[in-house]
Amino acid sequence: MPLAEALNVEPDHTDDHIPYQAVTLKLFRDNTQWALTQEREFRVFAESNQRNMRFKPMKPYQRQFLHALAEDFGLDSESQDPEPHRHVSIFKGPRFVSAPRKTLMQCVRIAKAATPARAEASTAPKPAQQPYNALLISRPRFGLTVEELDSALAADLAAAVPAEHKSNLTFTTSFLPTEEVLIRATTKTTAATIASGTLAPAQVESLLAALKPKVAKAIATDGLAAGVVLCTAGPSSLHVLRREGDGSGGSGGGGGGWSQVASRGAARPRQWAAAPVIDAKVPGTGFVALRRLGVRKQENRGEVPAEE
Repeated sequence: MPLAEALNVEPDHTDDHIPYQAVTLKLFRDNTQWALTQEREFRVFAESNQRNMRFKPMKPYQRQFLHALAEDFGLDSESQDPEPHRHVSIFKGPRFVSAPRKTLMQCVRIAKAATPARAEASTAPKPAQQPYNALLISRPRFGLTVEELDSALAADLAAAVPAEHKSNLTFTTSFLPTEEVLIRATTKTTAATIASGTLAPAQVESLLAALKPKVAKAIATDGLAAGVVLCTAGPSSLHVLRREGDGSGGSGGGGGGWSQVASRGAARPRQWAAAPVIDAKVPGTGFVALRRLGVRKQENRGEVPAEE
């Protein structure tokens, strides 16, 4: 690297860190040969004992490059004098330590080489999401029990399972810490079900999708809950990994876990009715004092309400 050697930059400095701003690199690419000369001036100044350096008058976009490069070098910069004599001066202030070890040309090459890698990463296929395996019932009626819900939905759940899969697909109902109800479809393989085959996860999801409107109608008719959505439950059946409509692929996406418990467990603001205002005439005066009935409670505790 002839330029790196001339500017005393170590040739083995090959990591992909770029110590320059994007605007600096853009302005460098727009006028490379001129910018190379300015960079060389900066590096010579950085190695010298000079405290400041003044450039000749330049056009605005050239001064912009000098200001950006000064920022990357840790130098202070200032434009001085009006046009057409406006020029840039740079100073070594408290921020300055040394010049960047990489040249602008090196960083342009690094950025160019990294572009295909970023494009490849952005087009890489995303991992497939787990199919839905449960129904999630929201805002159940106060006092609702598992037995009551199972009884209300028994006919719909039984009718949803094909006859050949009656023995290898079951539904389990459980209450979650989020005050929701989970109805999970579970498949099992036994000697008796090998002949008929086990439902694949995609088939279970299709079955639940067809069952969802029937469950929604049943809980609405009986006033059991507010609504129902499809969801993917974890192995423990107490952790929702993904729910219909939120697009999350795991607990980190907001589909379940502690974030859901915290959001649903937050206290709802209470609406307090305003205490009625009564008026009482102050003895010995012609004034009427307004006070609220709540003052009586304070008086009963021996507290004296503050006077306005």
